[in-house]
Amino acid sequence: MVYINKRLKKAKPNYTAAHRGYMRALEHERRASAKKIIWANIRADMIFDAEQRAKALLPVQPAPPKRSQNEKERRAAAAAAIKQRRHDRRAAAAIAIKEAEERAEAEERAAEAEERAEANEVASLARQFWELRLAERWFEGGENDNEDDYDEEEDEGEVKSKLRGWFGLCEKDDDADESNNGGNSGGGEARMDGNGQVWFEAWTW
Repeated sequence: MVYINKRLKKAKPNYTAAHRGYMRALEHERRASAKKIIWANIRADMIFDAEQRAKALLPVQPAPPKRSQNEKERRAAAAAAIKQRRHDRRAAAAIAIKEAEERAEAEERAAEAEERAEANEVASLARQFWELRLAERWFEGGENDNEDDYDEEEDEGEVKSKLRGWFGLCEKDDDADESNNGGNSGGGEARMDGNGQVWFEAWTW
């Protein structure tokens, strides 16, 4: 704001008055700012005092106790024991599985050995029967006092049929063979189960 001396015909700016007005404005602003700062500090102090009084009214919570070295060692030992038990269970399961597999393999080998022994026994019996037949000795299941039964000699087909009957094998009908046009490799022989094939091979050996 520029002050003008009205007494003078030419208006000249009054710098002194302007400076005084400017200084008064600065002083007023300074005081207002000081009041704001003071009231802000007062409010901060009041808030701090209120918080302190509120904390004083609250019950004091005990501080959590620090974990001792023994507690740490106990927890570590418990964790190690749990891990060891888990490892032992896995090892026991693996051992049980391995034993079961070995037991199954042993049983399978025993069954195969028993089957081979049975097949060898049958083959040996078939060879004995065939040797007896070649020696013209009858082997119809025991001794027979009736000598008339031995008058007519059996042919090879009858002997084969009788031996196959003892081994539990059967033969197909001739009509079925003709209708099949000899499609089967065995001709008139029926399909064999179990050790039947082994027995028949022993017979034809």
